[in-house]
Amino acid sequence: MPHFNRGVQIYTLPSQPAIDINQRVLHSGQAEQSSSHSKEYASISFPWTPPNMDAGGGLRFSRLSHGISANPRNTPSVQFQAKCIPFPTNIYCSKFLETEETDQRRCGMGLEVLRRAALEVSQCGIWRFSLPTCHPDTRRETLDTLSGWASELAIGAGSIIWLHGPMGAGKSAVLQTLTHRLHSDGRLGASFVFRREPSGNAHILFSAIAYQLATNVPRLRGAISRAARRNPGIVGESLATQLHELILEPCRAVADFKPLTIVIDGLDQCRLEDQQEILALLGNAARSSQLRFLLGSKSENYAAEFLADPQFSAICRSFCVERSFEDVRTYLYAEFARIQQDCLESSRGDCSPSSWISTHSFNILVGSSSGCFLYASTLVKFLGDPEFLPQTRLSAVIDRIPLNLLNSPLDILYTQILATVPTRLRTSLLATLHILTTKPFAHLPLHHMEQLLHTKTGRLRRILRHLRSVLNVPDSDHGGSITAHHDSFLDFLVDPARSGAFCVIGSRYSMYLVRSILKSLAYSHKHPQVNRVGHIAW
Repeated sequence: MPHFNRGVQIYTLPSQPAIDINQRVLHSGQAEQSSSHSKEYASISFPWTPPNMDAGGGLRFSRLSHGISANPRNTPSVQFQAKCIPFPTNIYCSKFLETEETDQRRCGMGLEVLRRAALEVSQCGIWRFSLPTCHPDTRRETLDTLSGWASELAIGAGSIIWLHGPMGAGKSAVLQTLTHRLHSDGRLGASFVFRREPSGNAHILFSAIAYQLATNVPRLRGAISRAARRNPGIVGESLATQLHELILEPCRAVADFKPLTIVIDGLDQCRLEDQQEILALLGNAARSSQLRFLLGSKSENYAAEFLADPQFSAICRSFCVERSFEDVRTYLYAEFARIQQDCLESSRGDCSPSSWISTHSFNILVGSSSGCFLYASTLVKFLGDPEFLPQTRLSAVIDRIPLNLLNSPLDILYTQILATVPTRLRTSLLATLHILTTKPFAHLPLHHMEQLLHTKTGRLRRILRHLRSVLNVPDSDHGGSITAHHDSFLDFLVDPARSGAFCVIGSRYSMYLVRSILKSLAYSHKHPQVNRVGHIAW
């Protein structure tokens, strides 16, 4: 029979003897007398069998059935009510008093279930605080308006804001900046960002939000912890159950706190049925709690239909983030000054003001951006790459800007960036980009991708260094996967009308990938261990 060391919370009944860990009976008149219904803890190692349940629902332990030897000479039949509690340390035969630290430990164990869901969020890169923010001198009016809304005390009316706008307008940067501001003011409940994942991550939305609420709002921690302890499988329950038990009920139990804002970005990345369910649940929650919900998505989204529904239009507001030439001008001016300073400090060629960028070239770049912040931020990454001279890359961009912009400015910039890759590297580059747009292989580690393409170690990093403005490239061969800074670049690559010669969709690249897979599967090395851990492992 297995042995367990578990903390046992003992409620000594009146006029009943208590048991100590040395298996002696302590009668009520002895020195270690406990007051009526006093509470103590003991950690006892014994062969465990399930306790009997009495009619009143309490647990009753007997010495014989639970491995505590009875002494017939001085030991009457002993009964006491006991409740097993988790105790993470391995204390053998020790007795301790209940303390605040013990309560915190129990609370922490209740939140452990939710912490695992939050860990899944962080592993998917969904924490807000790693995302870019607005430049300090941009989007001031928008941020002030949203901050004022978050501070309103009225409940119900306008408790949901849908922040939308065209791709690249800077919606996520606005939400991230506001998240930092709310966190500093103590008004942030939680934040969540949906990412483009094949399996989706809507099922962990409310569990992750509940964990952040418990972390950010100490007064809610106990109530949320108790809810998680009551139902350890809560993460697997429906979204409605998670929202009700983990968020709404704890908020009602601790009613007197200032309004909290929950920021949810990338709602359009969810499946349509998940969007519908989440919006309906949030609409009902906004009416009955002090929580505010700030939702971010593209304009072409189910949320537009949701706002038109009379049932929810009274509690929802729509806020459009428009493209702004002036904000882009402010951002580019500050970033180009930084690039010039970095260039001067590192002595990378002649970066004097007269040779770096002219007013005419600067105005051309501002105009070609069409007020799109994604264009501006990608351009800054491209020109500011420390491995290349900024004036050389600037010329490559300026010379390729068409007189009339038939395509979107972002597509033109993506084409200009890809065109800077030397021609001799194009085949390997496009094969790699094809893998990045193929879902089963998109998240392969860099060294596995090199094995798949049968290239030498380090070659892909040397090729992809030209694309660091649009791709996250690991610093080492074993440093992780290649990912896009923005999903729009991957969308560009698979649309022939947008990417033209750089499109990676077609039988040519599919056959290349199939041949690489078959070649890898047929790979054989004279040393068997190489076959087990090398090409075949992925």
